[in-house]
Amino acid sequence: MLTTELRRAWNFHREHAGYVVGERAIGALELARDELRAKAEGLEFHWVEDETPDTSWLDQDGWEREKQDYQDGRLLILGCHVTHPALDQYAVSLWGISVYDQRDPYCRVVEAELAGEALALIDAEQAEEAGIHVDANAHYRNEGYL
Repeated sequence: MLTTELRRAWNFHREHAGYVVGERAIGALELARDELRAKAEGLEFHWVEDETPDTSWLDQDGWEREKQDYQDGRLLILGCHVTHPALDQYAVSLWGISVYDQRDPYCRVVEAELAGEALALIDAEQAEEAGIHVDANAHYRNEGYL
């Protein structure tokens, strides 16, 4: 069922998230569901300065403005990690995220992506406790990422 809250989240992610041809609406729905479930289950997202970012990309042609903005402190390079009692502190995190402001829509997309990973780990842990083996990374292996 598509609730008002789910529809709003879906519209946001459809506008701001991945652009895989023919898959955009499906991906946006996955992100919206993960985002809402993360809220319901109490996942918390912590944004911090990435103290050792890889800034080598700033030295490539075409990134002069961003390099100057980073040197002047306008471009932020951050990390985000998820906390939940069922997770190790840095079990799910992403670093080297470059944004000009933490209100950038990309930050919400990152949180939804990390929520999906965290929820998969939590589900796998709960299944293991029930005696059911679940591969939390199966999706990534099937997509060729692992």
